[in-house]
Order: sequence, then structure tokens, then C-alpha cells
Amino acid sequence: TMVNFTVINIGNQTEELFWVSLSTVVDHEGEFLYEEVANTSTRLVNGETSTTISLTWNPDWEGDFDLIITVDSTGILAERDENNSFILPVSVGPPEQPGGFFSSQAGLFFGGGVVFLLIAAGIFLALRLREDEGEYDDWEDGKEDRFEGEEVTNFEDFNDDVVDEQDYPTWREDDGYLWRELPDGTNQWWDEEGQSWNDYQA
Repeated sequence: TMVNFTVINIGNQTEELFWVSLSTVVDHEGEFLYEEVANTSTRLVNGETSTTISLTWNPDWEGDFDLIITVDSTGILAERDENNSFILPVSVGPPEQPGGFFSSQAGLFFGGGVVFLLIAAGIFLALRLREDEGEYDDWEDGKEDRFEGEEVTNFEDFNDDVVDEQDYPTWREDDGYLWRELPDGTNQWWDEEGQSWNDYQA
């Protein structure tokens, strides 16, 4: 069964690669069984704000399922106001008897019984990936607002005061964590849950 859906980005433009997964959840004798059945990588390029993805799912159970689509399933992208999953209840019936047109396929039904599944799910990514130019502009605006109407004679003192707002070199490790290097040579890692930089402890 082919599952088609559309991913829409309403945040800042990014061309960074991210993963999209298709999973199933079934209630089996009171125990919820979760299984990722398909995944693929994609990216938004050339100023695109949406992309259509197709994943193949071959049901191997009969009964009621929750079909879950997850965008950025590996947590690569830094985001704000995440809404990255879409859940769709489906029901899988027994295969057709031999000789039927769909004898090798399990029937996939939406309540009344539709054979093919076509999902048009707009999953909104409010990406908080900041481009270097945008960060610098924000920093300059903050400096101007802070000293509006004042004569600044010592910018070294000013820079010391706003050290936390400066744009330091950043990179992302294979484990998905975002790192930055401070002028003194020490490194900090970004705590996505706490929304703060933390010193690296060797």
C-alpha cells in the first residue's frame, strides 16, 4: 500500500536534510505494539516550502491500527512549536480469496472500507534554524536598541556585556547535538529541552 502525504514548512527556510518515518501502533491484548515500517530522507531546496513524500507499507496484521507519520523523526532539526506527527486510525481486513484482483494484498479500510490509502497531511515545521546573516542582524538591532540616545565610547565594555548574544562557530555532531566554541577555546552543547547552552564537562 502506497502512503502519500505532503510536508509543509511555515518557518525559516532551510535546506538541511531530515528524516520522515511511517510507523504503526496496534493494541494487542492490552499491550500497545509500536513498529516503524518505512522511512526516507528529504530536504526543502531552492526556496521550496513543501514536499510530497510516498512510503510503501505492506500490512502483516489484520485489525485496527494507528498509522503515525513523523517528520524529523531523528531530531536533526532545531524547531519551535513542533507539530511533527500525524495519527490516522485505519483498519486492515483479510486478503481477498484466491483469484480476486487483489488476492495478494490485504484490504485497507477507512471505516466504510477504502482499499487504497491516500493521506494529504500538512505537517507544519516551525523551524528555528537561524542563518548566520539573520543572527548578525538581530545582534546589531539589539545593540542599537540598547544604546539608543546614548554615546558609546568603549565598545569593549559593550561586547563584554553582550557576550551571550554573539555568534560563535557552531556545528552538529553525528549524535545530533549542536555544539559551539567560545573565544577561550571551551565548548558548549545546546540543550534542546531546556533551551540553553551548557558547558562541556570532559
